[in-house]
Amino acid sequence: MARIATGQLPITRQEQIDFAVHVLQREAEAIASLVHSLDESFLEAAEQIYKCTGAVIVSGIGKAGLVGRKVHRAISFIPPKRSMAI
Repeated sequence: MARIATGQLPITRQEQIDFAVHVLQREAEAIASLVHSLDESFLEAAEQIYKCTGAVIVSGIGKAGLVGRKVHRAISFIPPKRSMAI
């Protein structure tokens, strides 16, 4: 995995698979750690978005922008809400 992290090529197919497994394991750990941080504030935020009578604007740059687009897609199906990803 060190060759992948430093950008050294070529890498073998097994190294690619190992790297993908590593990334997915880290992402799974990160998501699992969020379980313990959910509390009333999460529900309050969700309720505020649901009750919004105006537009919901989600913005971000880089990774936050990608997350913002996912949030936009997730809430845009709630009629008659309007949302905009910037």
